[in-house]
Amino acid sequence: MAKKKKTAQKLLYYRRARWNNQQSETLSSIIINSHSILTTVDDRTFKNANNSKVKCADYTEKNNEVYLRLSVFTPNQQALTIEKDGNKSSSKIDEHPAPEGSDFVNGDAFVYIQGNHVILCTSNTHQSVIENYIKKILSSTDQTSIAQSICLDKVASSKKMEILDKEGIKKIDIKSSLYLASCENIKQKNIQKTLISVSKEC
Repeated sequence: MAKKKKTAQKLLYYRRARWNNQQSETLSSIIINSHSILTTVDDRTFKNANNSKVKCADYTEKNNEVYLRLSVFTPNQQALTIEKDGNKSSSKIDEHPAPEGSDFVNGDAFVYIQGNHVILCTSNTHQSVIENYIKKILSSTDQTSIAQSICLDKVASSKKMEILDKEGIKKIDIKSSLYLASCENIKQKNIQKTLISVSKEC
C-alpha cells in the first residue's frame, strides 16, 4: 500500500486594504479593472529585488472576488543539485538550467481578495511581494494616487486593545539595537536643541 504524502501546513494571514481618500470603490473592483487592461502574463510581470521578477502566474475573478498566484523568479537562473549518496567522503554539487522555455520559481504568494478583505499565504517569499505587486499594477493602469498610499494593514487583536483601553500603557520596550555612534549623534542633537532654546530665551 502506497504511503500517503504528508500535507504541508501553511499559515493564512488576514489583511485589510487601506489608502488615502478611500471611498466606495473596493480593492477587488480596482484589481479586476486593472487586470482587464493588463491581459497577458508579460503585462503582469514586474521587477523585484536582487534581479528577480514577480509574475502573476494565475488570475481568476468571479462575483467580484479575486484569486492571484504570484511567482517570484530570476530569469535564466540555474539551480544547484547535490548527490544523494551519503557513503562518500564528499558530495558532488552541480548547477543545472531550468527546462527550455521555463524558469525556476524562487517563491510563491497566494492571494484571495473580496472587497477590501485580503487573505494571503506565502511560500519562500515575503508578504511585501504582494503589496508591491498591487502597487505596480495600479501604477501601470493610471491608478497612481491609490498606488502611492495603499497598504495592507494587520488587524489589531480586540482583546489586547481592550486591555490597553482599561489599563493604559505603562512602559514601551523597543526590541532593537543602536551603534554607539548613533547614540552619540542623538545626544549631540539633544544638546544642540537645548542650546538653541537657551539662546532664544536670552
